[in-house]
Amino acid sequence: MVREIPAVARALDVLEYALAEGRVSAGEVTARLGVPRTTAHELLATLAERGYLARPAKRAAYTLGPGVGRLGESWVVRQRLEGEGEPLAKALAAWYGHEVAIAVPAGERVRVVACSGPRGGATEVLGRVLAGTGGVEREIAEEEVHLAAGVRGAWGPVAALGLRVPRDSWLRIPAAQWDARVAAGALRLGRVLTGATAGV
Repeated sequence: MVREIPAVARALDVLEYALAEGRVSAGEVTARLGVPRTTAHELLATLAERGYLARPAKRAAYTLGPGVGRLGESWVVRQRLEGEGEPLAKALAAWYGHEVAIAVPAGERVRVVACSGPRGGATEVLGRVLAGTGGVEREIAEEEVHLAAGVRGAWGPVAALGLRVPRDSWLRIPAAQWDARVAAGALRLGRVLTGATAGV
């Protein structure tokens, strides 16, 4: 059996209690976990600072915070991409007629989880989108253009859609139309990843 780390177990107990009861206070943490009231306050404040709990104005009790939503939503998206990432990338590539990459945040890095062509390239624009810059990002090179748009969930960016276009194809269509195409693809991908629709 794995040795349990008490501080981690307490934090998870608090989150599970807040989920079950809809709220949690320092008094309830003290009673349920048998910790001093100061420890209960510190535990709640730490979870709130990290976004896993929220404290409505002038209330003693905390509720679950957006960090829990982000964590859950990211897990759902990654599970979906594990099984369906490559087919989704290929379907989007067929729709666009160009190579597609799908990436997720990995700490400070970007991890390409699915690609319709050779992996590599476009990570800079994918990273800017995942950092939450909003809109469509572009990187124009001598022979090709990389475009990326964020796939937004309820809690922020959960993935990014990248498109690699040969420069001559890029020049035939106005930049605003390319931006609209990439944004539309990211919206379609987001609906699939969050379960709103079955396919792209």
